[in-house]
Formats: sequence, C-alpha cells, structure tokens
Amino acid sequence: MKLVSATIEGFRCFKESTIIDFESITTFIGRNDIGKSTVCDALDAFFNGNADSGDYSVPHAESPSFSISCEFTELPESIVLDREYSTTLDQEFLLNERKNLVIKKIFSGKNPKPVEYIICKYPDLPGQVDLIGLKITELKKYAKENNVSLTQVRQTVKAEIRQAIFNKYCTAPLKTRQVAIKEDSALISKELWDKHMPLFALFKADRESSDQDVEAQDPMKLAVREALREQQEVLSSVANAVKNKLQQIAEDTVNKMAEMSPELASHLKPQISEPQWANIFKISLEDQYQVPLNKRGSGIRRLVLLNFFRAKVDRESQDGNVILAIEEPEISQHPDNQKMIMDAVKDLADRGYQIIITTHAPALARCLPLQSIRFVCKDENNRHIIRKDDDCYTCAVNSMGILANHNLKLFLGVEGPNDEAFLKNLSKALHSEDKSFPDLEELEKTHKIVFILLGGSTLQQWVTKLDELSIQELYICDRDAAPNDPIKQTNKDFADKINAQPNKCCLITEKRETENYIHYEAINDAWKARNVALSLSENFNDGDDVPTLIAKMVHNENSTDCWDDLSDHKKKEKESAAKRLLNREAAKYMTIDRLKDIDPSNFIRNLFIKISSYVN
Repeated sequence: MKLVSATIEGFRCFKESTIIDFESITTFIGRNDIGKSTVCDALDAFFNGNADSGDYSVPHAESPSFSISCEFTELPESIVLDREYSTTLDQEFLLNERKNLVIKKIFSGKNPKPVEYIICKYPDLPGQVDLIGLKITELKKYAKENNVSLTQVRQTVKAEIRQAIFNKYCTAPLKTRQVAIKEDSALISKELWDKHMPLFALFKADRESSDQDVEAQDPMKLAVREALREQQEVLSSVANAVKNKLQQIAEDTVNKMAEMSPELASHLKPQISEPQWANIFKISLEDQYQVPLNKRGSGIRRLVLLNFFRAKVDRESQDGNVILAIEEPEISQHPDNQKMIMDAVKDLADRGYQIIITTHAPALARCLPLQSIRFVCKDENNRHIIRKDDDCYTCAVNSMGILANHNLKLFLGVEGPNDEAFLKNLSKALHSEDKSFPDLEELEKTHKIVFILLGGSTLQQWVTKLDELSIQELYICDRDAAPNDPIKQTNKDFADKINAQPNKCCLITEKRETENYIHYEAINDAWKARNVALSLSENFNDGDDVPTLIAKMVHNENSTDCWDDLSDHKKKEKESAAKRLLNREAAKYMTIDRLKDIDPSNFIRNLFIKISSYVN
C-alpha cells in the first residue's frame, strides 16, 4: 500500500483541514518553526499512535480533538475478514471515488486515543446501516427484515451475507460515509494493519545521545516488527496454543474453587491478554572496541541508522512497504556524506519505499526530484499551508537559495532517477577506458554539474525558473517511440521550445529510451551476477520496450505462472525492478566496443562530447 495523500485537522499549527499530496519522495521546505516537522509527527501519530495532549490546536477547548486521514493506493487484491473467506475492499464498498482506501483517525481525551473510520462511497441502505460493523446474527436479522434471500448463501460467512444484501440494493446510490471500525468488527483493522499497512519510521532532527533512544531504536524496532510479521502464522499458532492451555488451567482452578466457595467462584473469569511480541526483543550496537552507539558522534549514529534501511533493501527482492521520514538528514554530516545519503534515499524510493524529507540544505534540495517539493508557509490569513503549485518552486528558491553554486557549469535535466543512474554508470564505465569521456559522478561531486530530476509536467514548469542564472541547461528526453514512428508530441513540443532559447539545449534519444542503448552482453553480465542466465544473443530492436521484455524473461525463468495472468500491479513491480537493474547495474558493464556496436550513429558519444564542452 502506498500513501498518496493525508488530511490533517486540529493538529498543532494545522488548525484548519490541510491536504498534503505524497510522491515516492516528498520534500518539505520552509523556514524554522513553520510546520515541516509537524507533518511528520502527524503521520507518526496516525501510524504509531505517538500523540499527546500538546498536539491539540486548541488544547483548552471543552472537548479537544484532532483528526488525521490517510489515503492509500496499490491495495491488496484480497483480504480475509471471515474465517478463511476472501473478499475485497471494493466488494465491501470500503473505497472512495478514486478506488483508494481512506482511513481516518480521530484523537481525543487527555491522553489522545484514536477512533478509527474508513471514509468511503457506501450504498445508501435502509436504515443507513454499515454492514461491516454487524455481527452474523445482526446481519441475518437485517436480511430477514429487508426481504433479502439467503437460500444460496453460506449463513456462517458474514461476507456472503453482506454480498447478498449489497446485491439486492445494487441500484442504491453511493454516498460518502464515515464507516466506524468498531471493536466487534476489528478484524478488518487487524487485517489491514498487521498485513498490509506500510510501516512508518521517523528520524527526528534532535535526539538524545543514547543507543536506547527513539532515533536509535526505531529502525531496529521496525526490523523486529517486520520479522514478527513474517512469522505471524507461527506466532498466532503459538499464542493460541498457550491461550488454550491457560484457559484450561484457569477453568480447572475456578472449578476447584467452586467446590469450596461457589459464590466466590462465580465472580472469577479468565482474562488472557494478547502477547506483545515486539516488547520481548531489545538490540543495541557496539563497535569492535565495545564502544556503544550512544558514545559515537551524532553524524555516525544517524548514518548507521539510515544504513539499516539500505541493508534491508539489499536483502529484499520485492518492493518495500515502508515509509521512512527523515528530518534534516544533513545534520552533522560532511557534504560528501550528504550526497551519499541522498543517493541512498533515491535508491530506496526507486525500489518502492516512500521517503519523506525535511531540509534546510540547498545541496540536498538540488538532488531531489522537483515534483517532490512542498513549500510550507503561511497564507495571507496567517494560516499554515503547504504549496505544490508552480509558484512553490520559486518560493523554495527564494527561501533557500536552492540553486546557488559558484562552481556550477551545467544543469543536466533528466526524466527520473533511472536516467540519472544510466548516465552516471555509463560515463564512469567509458571513462575508465577513455578519459575523453566525462565522469558525470565526479563532475557532480565537484559541483560542476547538477542533475535535475524532472519528469512529467514539472519539466516544463521548472525550466523557466532557471532563466535568470545564465547557466547552460541540457535536457535529455526519451523518444518514447520507435525510430520510424513520430516522436511523442509532448516531447517534441518541449524540445522545440527549449532549443529556441539561448543557453538551453534539449536532445531526444534516437532510440525508444535510454535502456535501448545498453548492449545485450552487458545485460547478460548484469543478470549473470545475480545468478540469472538470460542468454541474450543479440541487441533488442530500437523501438522495443526493453524493461518489459527483460521482466517477462526473468519471470518466465523463475516462475511457472503465466505472465499474462499477473495483475497489472505485479507486472509493474517486475518491470520497475528490471528497469532499475538495467540502469543501475547493466550500464556498468558497458564498454566502448559495446557502445559502438549498439549506437552506430554515436548519439551517446556526441551527448558526452557536448557535456564535456560545457564543463571544461
């Protein structure tokens, strides 16, 4: 599940309802004490329950409260709500008009505790009842009162009874409802939170210097939670076995008590709590000299913590279901470490993680996708707002000086992180053979070039913001079509517009996209390193969708399932993984001879020559 938006109301400075859109990377920029950290803390309250009475916008109101709603996409294809019976969120009418899941939590009380709701488009049933909250006896009673036939329905399965009721009222209008997740229907909440909900970890900017504090423990606690999630069936079996044994022992004890004192025994009932597995494990870190993490510098501590997540990514083949929020990752870090952190962050996002960043560092902001920027400020009525419109980029520049750098020679605009990885890895591989090829990664380290990750409409929005700087701009766009087919019109229009301006140049690939410039032998080498034999014997055609074709080949090599039977989401995951490996690994295996073979027109060579002319 992926977070696409959140709505905060009554939480600290966000007194009025404030909607925030989220990307794979979302970057909050603004002055101090403007509300950047508040967004992260609100999400922490939603996912982890970390809230207190100081979070109320109006703490002294008669009944203070705040609400946080989160909207999710990429939902589970099925969920189990009744014994082993599978259903879907869509069948249960628990999705909004965009077919996304919206969960709302309302916090109230001296020690804020949440009440959970699902905001959805729900059928307008007689009595405006929420079927998901009814017990099986209540469902059967409701069906009988409303003349719903259950003759073809398993009356021991609540989902089937609900579906029979929905079918009778299939023409009923759908209305936006706030469906309460009550204690007696908590199974849906447990199903979502235990199996599908993203895990949220927050690294705050200021922490205590202890290896047992929240900063040091959160990623480790997260690792424990994930490990426990993987063993959920085993743990449930153990817990049930222990509970049954305890129940038996308790009942035997009460029965014996009844022989001596029936009146006293009648008031004794076994109460067995659920095991808190996550509280069993504690972990800390020490170096080879047994120096604990809390005795190391703050920069080292934060760097170690981030690398918990990098290690996790390397262990997993599937996309992560984690939201990682990092406040001011530049704190206590050398500029080189800052760059490494941002590269790691982009890599995590490219692998399916969601990343939330707050920052004051211009160098970091330059490294992040422009469409990720959210500018936190106050409007003319002194209300805290979060902007993502065209002007927010200008505001961010004015606020932080994002683009200031006296060594800068070139803005190199690419569509996304995969294109950046392709150019860096390819240039490094070619530079090792022929120094006339620029090493783009080295040029970035020396601040001579700045990669701008554009993508979509943001590309067209952003280029006008650079006019005043009089620095050369070079943009590389994919053709998104076969060589003999017309270039994608939006790409052509953009290129024509850019090339008509001074100090600006836009090149469109002659082949479909950058992956079409990776030689088949380099692809074979990359997958061989992962113990997968692709055995390609020739280059792909210039118009082929290489990532998709590779994804199909890898899937067919490792699975008996038919590719066409996979869901669109699963196909997209595999295609994204193939695209990532092509650009991040296969490009490293390119050589000058391989480049000559796959690029006889010298598009790539001429591109690198042009870059060299700008920076030298």
